[in-house]
Amino acid sequence: VFDTYTDRVEELWIVRADGTGQRRLISDGFRNRTPAWSKDGARILFFSDRSGAYESWVVRPDGSDLRQITIDSHPHMQRGIWTADGRYVLSARAGGPPVLLDPQKLNRGPEQRLLSGLPSIPRLIFAYSDTKQGLTLMTATAIEGTPEILIHDRQREETYPTGIAGQEPRWLPPQGPIREGRMFLFIRGASCYLYDRDTGEERQLFSTAPRPIFQFNLRPRGRSIFYSKSVRDVSLW
Repeated sequence: VFDTYTDRVEELWIVRADGTGQRRLISDGFRNRTPAWSKDGARILFFSDRSGAYESWVVRPDGSDLRQITIDSHPHMQRGIWTADGRYVLSARAGGPPVLLDPQKLNRGPEQRLLSGLPSIPRLIFAYSDTKQGLTLMTATAIEGTPEILIHDRQREETYPTGIAGQEPRWLPPQGPIREGRMFLFIRGASCYLYDRDTGEERQLFSTAPRPIFQFNLRPRGRSIFYSKSVRDVSLW
């Protein structure tokens, strides 16, 4: 699932992994952004201005059961992800710490649970990937700064800086001797990198130079990467 921006119309689309079966999921004149599959594939999270302000919404893959899950959010909602257990949503806001939301109900602004243990310096913080142990990969961008990758531990309510400048970090799923939460992928400019927390090694996987990578994601088992790069007409690759 992905979003498109054409002539100020922001739509949500679904396509199969082999590029076939592309269809519009939502096209209604509102700004519908950053869709994310739930862990069971039954729902899609996104944020939209359809209520008059940017709030978080969920919808089924066939376009049915469209529901608003936040209201009276101050500041307004931005991109969100599902937690690894599929029970909650972690949503960024336009300033201030992200919030932990229950997707089964309407989360009102004063009731929204703020994540604690995050940097106090004014930053824009996005969550990108989560583990079953509650380790969340985030990026924090200070005003006029470069995004830095952080790891937030929800159980301990602590945040660990990685010292890595990058965007769109994603945990590599556990495979063989590689445990969950050991390695993650991220992008920097026109390259995708793999970082090993045990060894501190950073390795470049591929580059799309001179065109930068804008977004990317992994299939559930981590065997394929989907990304978009800057071309005259942006496409998924």
